Amino acid sequence: MAANKRGLADAGKLLIHEFRNCVHQINMELDLAERGVEEKFKYADLISAVDSMDRSLEDLRARLVRMEENRRGKKSIEDCESGLHRHAD
Repeated sequence: MAANKRGLADAGKLLIHEFRNCVHQINMELDLAERGVEEKFKYADLISAVDSMDRSLEDLRARLVRMEENRRGKKSIEDCESGLHRHAD
């Protein structure tokens, strides 16, 4: 189970790294397009892709927030219960 969690954490880090690289590359291409070096840039396609990524990231963020809230809620309940056990001793 721990190995599975580790694999998921590593996959998440890799995904974040790749996403940041992709955004950086797009920004560099935009810089080139602004300077007239790259003339074939399709702005409408990029805007559509960014809008799609934005929606996907918002969905992901909402899910992560829910998961964190659930984790904290469970942890808070566990903390309260362990505190009760300590006081009962």
